[in-house]
Amino acid sequence: FTGGGWGRYQRITVDGTKRLLDGLKEFECKQFIFSSTMLVHAPTKPGEKITEDSPVVPKWAYPKSKVLVEKLMHELRGDMSVISMRIAGVYDDRCHSIPLSNQIQRIFENQLEGHVFAGDLSHGASFVHMDDVIDSIELSVDKREELPEEMTLLIGEEETMSYDELQRTFSYLRSEEPTSELQSPDHLV
Repeated sequence: FTGGGWGRYQRITVDGTKRLLDGLKEFECKQFIFSSTMLVHAPTKPGEKITEDSPVVPKWAYPKSKVLVEKLMHELRGDMSVISMRIAGVYDDRCHSIPLSNQIQRIFENQLEGHVFAGDLSHGASFVHMDDVIDSIELSVDKREELPEEMTLLIGEEETMSYDELQRTFSYLRSEEPTSELQSPDHLV
């Protein structure tokens, strides 16, 4: 997510997917599933759920590239059905999730960043286990004859933990007592 300006997103995500869609026209392809991101949606207030119909307001290059591909899919799909899976932050049982593993590391190493958060502590980000993503893809393929020609799906867990809840949970799991309290910078005065 850092250091890779727009050029890479254009070449890989947008142009690469366009080449793939163009190439698939030579084959009898019935369905195309694109891994988009929930980050295309505007943030909501705590407790407010994002749905497939929530406003699309990508704030930076990564989600902007996903929105462009979703539009390309609509324009270039031909007879092929298309599904845009707007996937939350993916993790697995070994914590292969950069945001989660970085936060756990900051807590474990007792880094300052493990105690301070620049944003609103009551906000959070949605996550989803890799097995659930795989199940979603498999189910979409199995049910392809029953699905609409164009479809957008949100793939994420029903509940979203706030940044504060995540911090307290990681801290508790590390030390078995909630000693590491996350604070926003305005509380450090």
